[in-house]
Amino acid sequence: MKLIACSGGPDSMALLDMERKTGGGLFVCHVNYRKRPTADRDEAIVRQYCETHGLGLAVLYPHYEGGNFQAWARDVRYDFFWRQAHLQGIGKILVAHQQDDLLETYVFQRERHMRCDWYGLRYRSRRQDLVIERPLLGWTKAGLEAYCQENGVAFGVDESNLGDDYTRNRIRHGM
Repeated sequence: MKLIACSGGPDSMALLDMERKTGGGLFVCHVNYRKRPTADRDEAIVRQYCETHGLGLAVLYPHYEGGNFQAWARDVRYDFFWRQAHLQGIGKILVAHQQDDLLETYVFQRERHMRCDWYGLRYRSRRQDLVIERPLLGWTKAGLEAYCQENGVAFGVDESNLGDDYTRNRIRHGM
């Protein structure tokens, strides 16, 4: 059994579809921060896919109280994934980081002069006792969008990624 982190965007919807097609048990986790007008649309996309294919789904609606939103959101979602993995008896979570994310992370680390054991993103890492795998690191975002379109997989586009409000977005748009 694998736990899939699924936002409803093209990366995670492609991952969900690819993993479903390989067989084996899947459990899906979605976090709806309700921070943007299309957040409920993305949740509906994930819900519909799970209902259509008979997949278990857990959704979290966290409440943001201030501070660095990106860091808070990351901690909230990984804590949620960890709890759900334990409830479901799952030891591995798959996340849809892809090649563009890997490069953005590397640039982010270099710009901040971070000293890291590993630059970019590892294929496999751990958070507490949970194994995290990133099987899409060889795919580009454009390739995953094309996969979804070719396979009839619905996805939403997070418009907050289109602006430069966050450092990662500025790096993404400048690459």
